Amino acid sequence: MDKDLLRIILIGLGVVLILGIYLWDRMKKGWPQSNLELSKQEPKFAEEIVEDQANTSQSVDLVQFLVVSRDPEGFDGNRLMDVFADLQLEFGNMKIFHRHQLGTDKVQFSVATMTEPGIFPEENIKAFRTPGLAVFFQPSCVAEPHTIFDEMVNFCCELADILNGEVWDAEKQPLTEETVRSIRQTLL
Repeated sequence: MDKDLLRIILIGLGVVLILGIYLWDRMKKGWPQSNLELSKQEPKFAEEIVEDQANTSQSVDLVQFLVVSRDPEGFDGNRLMDVFADLQLEFGNMKIFHRHQLGTDKVQFSVATMTEPGIFPEENIKAFRTPGLAVFFQPSCVAEPHTIFDEMVNFCCELADILNGEVWDAEKQPLTEETVRSIRQTLL
C-alpha cells in the first residue's frame, strides 16, 4: 500500500472519529429545535436580569446587591469569616454563605464573592482576599419576599459598615433609597 494513500485513509478515519464523537455528544445533550430555542438558552448575568426587570412592572427573578471594599486590597478572608459568624451566615451549598430562616434550613439570601467564580475557598482562608461580595436572593423561592428583601438591604448596610465597604446596586452604582423602593415594588 502506498504511504500517501495510507496517510489519506488515516486522516479520513480521524475526521470521521472526531465527527462521530461530536455528534454523539450533541445527541446526548439534545438537539435545539430551532433558532428561537437557541436564543432562549443564552444566559444572562444577574445584573442584566435585575436591570431588565427593575425597569418594568414584572416581578424580579433575582435581587442582588454588592458590598464593595473601600480598601484597594479588598476584604480579608479571616475578617470575613468572623463577621459572617457574627451575622449568622453559614457556609454551605456551592461554597458560598447563606442566611437561613431561624429554626429551619430554608435559605433567605446568600453571599458569594464578587469575582468569578464567586466561591469562597474551603482551605487557606488566611491568604484569601476579595474586592467585594454579592448578596442575593430569589423572591420566588421565599414565602415573604418583601420581608426578606428588607432584611437583605439592612444586612448589606450593616456588613458595609462593619467591613468599611459600600453598598452598590446591580448596575454597580451606590445604592440609593430610590433604587431600593423601585426594586421592592417589583417583588411578588
